[in-house]
Amino acid sequence: MQSFLGFYTEKTNLKPLVLFMVCLVGIAVLFGWIFDIRTWLNLGSAWPTMKFNTALLFVLSSIAMFKYRALSLLPTTFISVVVVIASLTLYQYYFATIPYLDEFFVRDKYSSMHPGRMSQGTALCFILLSVGNILLYSRKSNFINRVGRSLIFLNLLIIFVVLISYVLDVSGTKKSPFLDTMAIHTSLSFLCLSIVSLIDKSNGTLRRLLNHKYVGSKVFFRLLLISLIAPIALSLFILRGIHLNVLSVEFGITLFATIFVTLAILYTYSLATGINRSDILRKKVENKIKRANQNLSTALKDRENLFRELHHRIKNNLNTVSSMLYLKEVSSEDSSYKKLTAETRSRIQSIAKTHDLLLQLEEYHELFTARYLTELIGDIVNALTPEPDLYHLNLKIEDKKLDIDSILCLGMLVNEMITNIVKHAYLDNKGGPIHVEFAAKRNICELIVADEGVGMKSSPEANSTGLLIINRLVKQLNGSIQTHSNKGTSHVVEFKV
Repeated sequence: MQSFLGFYTEKTNLKPLVLFMVCLVGIAVLFGWIFDIRTWLNLGSAWPTMKFNTALLFVLSSIAMFKYRALSLLPTTFISVVVVIASLTLYQYYFATIPYLDEFFVRDKYSSMHPGRMSQGTALCFILLSVGNILLYSRKSNFINRVGRSLIFLNLLIIFVVLISYVLDVSGTKKSPFLDTMAIHTSLSFLCLSIVSLIDKSNGTLRRLLNHKYVGSKVFFRLLLISLIAPIALSLFILRGIHLNVLSVEFGITLFATIFVTLAILYTYSLATGINRSDILRKKVENKIKRANQNLSTALKDRENLFRELHHRIKNNLNTVSSMLYLKEVSSEDSSYKKLTAETRSRIQSIAKTHDLLLQLEEYHELFTARYLTELIGDIVNALTPEPDLYHLNLKIEDKKLDIDSILCLGMLVNEMITNIVKHAYLDNKGGPIHVEFAAKRNICELIVADEGVGMKSSPEANSTGLLIINRLVKQLNGSIQTHSNKGTSHVVEFKV
């Protein structure tokens, strides 16, 4: 049963097949009445027969449920016919007989009392099932859906009473008059339709319950096993004893309660100990995971401290080199040597700036471009000229997170371009505007550095070492560069990240 329901809920939908089988049973009973085949009416036993009207309503119900949608014409019409016929049948039991309602299609020669009339329980089950489905498919509110589900559960309860009475072989004279003439295949058909309705409109809750992969589902099936088998087996045993006059009714009830309570306690004990074992194993696994997480946290903290120390030492070493170059610069009287050391210090400072910003952040392998490039450009201009106010910085930098390798190359690239502008773009160090734009679209980054100076043709920049370094850095970024010289010089660099 467990594997079948798991197959039903996960791999395929057996709703059409179940509805077809119920419809087929109804059609077979209709033909049984038309052609007088009694075996099809009561399954060849002394059990009650399924009436013609009952079979007709099963055919209509199964067809309506196959493609039922709220307010759709044909299914709604069929459901309405089912409710009307079932309601009129109940009306006959308590008020007055309606001529030709029970034997409108065929004559019932097998029933002595109320020939052709379905039992009160059958009529009520049709009403509960039909109204329940209408409310289940309603989209007005969850409350209405819950009411519909409750009606179908009530229908299931009635069906279980009938089925268990058949299993226990309770004679019709000892059943309630409400259910005494409900046929066995009538109750089985109701059972199938009710289960299909509940599973189809359970919003996944019942499907998950019937899925044996979940722990709660396994407990449900184990409890279902003891709930079905134990009471029925005990009832059969006690009823047999009562029929043989070995047990009295009072003692039989006492014996049933005692044995059932004992079995329930033992079974609950078995389930509880199994759950406790699972809980102990779960706690052990949780403790292992907790210790592993603590070890990972410790290792991560050590790694962060190591990265922090590494960046700190690199920054200090670069500053030391820069300071030594500065001392050489101020002690030398060679102007070309001073320019060379100043450019070298600027390149070193662009690298040191990266490590300085990495020290201030939580992450040590990525940087955002906006803050880094803005501060770096200002530091470069301040370092290369004694009058930085002569240069107007026009910056449009989009914030983009880049890895440390890309950000280092980008910083050195900007350093070379700004250095070339300060050195070559504006004659006699008169200064001027410097335009820097950085934008990122998905994984493509674009850097534009431009000036409004004399242009490359009028300056020695075209053959400078700086331009060679720029091309090498662009190649290291796996990017491309375009240089334009018209009313100044502009470099456009594109690269992927």
